[in-house]
Amino acid sequence: MSGRRSRTPGRLPRQKLAESRSADDAAIVALFASIDDRATSLAVAAERACLAVLDGSCRTPIAALAEHEPGGLLRLRSLIALPDGSALRRDERRGPAASAVDLGQAAGEALRAGAGPAFAAIWS
Repeated sequence: MSGRRSRTPGRLPRQKLAESRSADDAAIVALFASIDDRATSLAVAAERACLAVLDGSCRTPIAALAEHEPGGLLRLRSLIALPDGSALRRDERRGPAASAVDLGQAAGEALRAGAGPAFAAIWS
C-alpha cells in the first residue's frame, strides 16, 4: 500500500443507512454511532461537501479525496473536468479536520468559480 493508510470501506455508509431508515429508533442510531470511525466520517464529510457544491451527475468528472495529516489537519484534493477531458481544474487545500464541511464547501466553491465558461454546461 506504499505507506498510505486505507479507510475501512462501508463503515460510514452503514451508519448513514441506519440513520435514514431508523431515525426514530434511538437504539439503532446509537448502535451504529458506536462503530463510527470519526476520522473517516470527517474525511467523507469534506469530500461530500465539495461534491455537493459542484453538483455533478454520474456523467460529470468530479473527484474529492480528503486525507488526515499530523496536527489535526485535513488535506483535501479535488478536481473537475470536462466530460471529453479537454479541460481540468484542480484544487488542494488544508484545514482543521474539525471544519471538514467548511473545507469541502470552500474547495467546491473555488473550483466552480475558477471553472470558466467551458464548464457552464455542467451546471445548466
